[in-house]
Amino acid sequence: MELYFRGSVNRWECDENDHLNVRFFVEKHWQSVCAAAPVIGLPAVSNPDDYIGALKTQHIRFLAEARLATPISGYVGVVGFTENRVDVLSELRHSHSQVPLSTCLHSLQLTLENPLDTSEIPAHAQPRGISAADLPHAALSLTAALDNGFFTVGKGMATSEECTAAEQLRVHHYMGRVSDAMPHLWGRFDAADETGGDDGAPVAAPVEEGGAVLEYRMHYHRPLNCGDTFEIVSGVRDVSPKVQQFAHLMYHTADGRIAVSAQAAAVRMDLRLRRAVALPERRLAVLRQQLISRLSD
Repeated sequence: MELYFRGSVNRWECDENDHLNVRFFVEKHWQSVCAAAPVIGLPAVSNPDDYIGALKTQHIRFLAEARLATPISGYVGVVGFTENRVDVLSELRHSHSQVPLSTCLHSLQLTLENPLDTSEIPAHAQPRGISAADLPHAALSLTAALDNGFFTVGKGMATSEECTAAEQLRVHHYMGRVSDAMPHLWGRFDAADETGGDDGAPVAAPVEEGGAVLEYRMHYHRPLNCGDTFEIVSGVRDVSPKVQQFAHLMYHTADGRIAVSAQAAAVRMDLRLRRAVALPERRLAVLRQQLISRLSD
């Protein structure tokens, strides 16, 4: 893998947990791939963002925090290809220590004229707890998804400042809009839990606690264009004391067709100690009550 990007974490890229927000991890991954494209043999385009239409899936691992002013380097290599598909791996590393911060495997539907040199996918970029298969729920209509345990966490419009010159929503804003919706997800669980413990007394909200994503898989079905409105619904797939798995579906509100389906594995994090914490049994019970219907894959 070769170096194609160097930058750092800006204050305005940090979220409420005081580390690089997932949307900007994705932005730096995509910028790395676009910078590498003409060198690694991807078809020539007039604008690197033109590859958005070819993007079919992204598998992302978040391996370490990137705090304010962290120097980041992006490395890119081809890890596989067929006649009409190419798999490109990007890896964001701490520029000084070379510790991997995040990996992203992009699968693009492209026809390549010349064979490319490929490298192996490192172990730390391999799937950990999320299947390569798309969510079976992606076949549901919005109404059916709501009937199967999903609930609305986000709505909005693809605005001009978020879109490319070709008026397609930029890749990192799909992740960004889901990220923006997460307070509605956790707020639902907080509301269900706020009546308190066995004695009926209210339970105080944990102090200095936040959420962190470990792994993500995005399936891109139908891009959002400038002016398109959308609705995001989310649900709980599985829970354990340390790791919670969620499903997210983004729909075009105009016709109810799916735009993006996503799976995520996340943890709750002690923001003072900067480490994952186990959920108490009471909170686990609340999440288990919110599980979405299991559909056959």
